[in-house]
Amino acid sequence: MYAVLVSEMQKDLVEKGAILEHPGVADTIVPRIQRLLQTARQRNVPIIYDVLNYMKGDPLFEWGPPHCFPQTKGCEVVNELKPEEGDYLVNIYRMNHFLFSNLEHTLRMLKVDTIVLTGINTNAGCLLTAVDAFQRGFDVIIVTNCCAAWNEEKHQSGLSYLRQFKDFIEQLNLDETIDRLEGKTQRQPRKRWHE
Repeated sequence: MYAVLVSEMQKDLVEKGAILEHPGVADTIVPRIQRLLQTARQRNVPIIYDVLNYMKGDPLFEWGPPHCFPQTKGCEVVNELKPEEGDYLVNIYRMNHFLFSNLEHTLRMLKVDTIVLTGINTNAGCLLTAVDAFQRGFDVIIVTNCCAAWNEEKHQSGLSYLRQFKDFIEQLNLDETIDRLEGKTQRQPRKRWHE
């Protein structure tokens, strides 16, 4: 069972002119994620939104300006990707989205075995979440053109690092991912470590 994770696609981080806008994300990956979510909904694939919550006094957030305060507009998912009835929201507090959240519980309750990962910070949140996911027994698909970082170099560095885990973390583009969700393609059998 697949689930699509939409990671940190929040107004303070994505909207043009936002306090920590990731340059170009609103024009590039937002429309692609919209297309992926449309397919997921048609195929009854669960959609989980990982929503970053700023906690006052948390030293992790001292590196930049305050952002994503709970119950503010800036913490909301951008309008173009707004959650719909039946979607799931997981509050996150760290770059690794499994830490201090109910993400794993949500995935287990939905009987998910493969996470389809999208969102911002390919080289941080997406990377750490993907690596932890496979250590917890999940397969992961990183949708390469539905993720982004502060710049292309950081995006590519995250993808490059994740290639060493290719037996557990696949890198597919949007069209390839849609084909997988629609059952047009299958994952190649994993190689055993000694092959």
